[in-house]
Amino acid sequence: MQSIYITIAAISLGAGILYALSLVFSRTRKNAWLQTTGILLFIVGGLTIYSFVLSINLRQGEPNRSVLQLRQWIVLANSFVPIPLILLFIKEGHLLTAAGQPTSENKTPGILFFVGFAAAVTPQSFKKLSSLTATNLS
Repeated sequence: MQSIYITIAAISLGAGILYALSLVFSRTRKNAWLQTTGILLFIVGGLTIYSFVLSINLRQGEPNRSVLQLRQWIVLANSFVPIPLILLFIKEGHLLTAAGQPTSENKTPGILFFVGFAAAVTPQSFKKLSSLTATNLS
């Protein structure tokens, strides 16, 4: 089963790198935000492949501390990938508004605030819940 996992993970990581390169080198490179997204995806994908290869080569009972720290930094870097896309959508929204086309902007700010707040609070709730469960089990 592990050999299938390694194969599927390698294919997925390779597809991610191809996607990043397509954003950087295709016609979308004329758009700076899409090119920036491609560069960020390429960096994150490259680091993920590097940590994947390190973890396969180390194959010890306990994970290496440097690999764990690298994975934490990868998760942090991956959280910055949507930022250029958000900025692109804001820019496109302003262009549509300037052209006189209707947009759905500000029709439901209360729902968007609630979803954003729930997304920010949920990880903290799960962390607190898991620590309470761990202390109750001990």
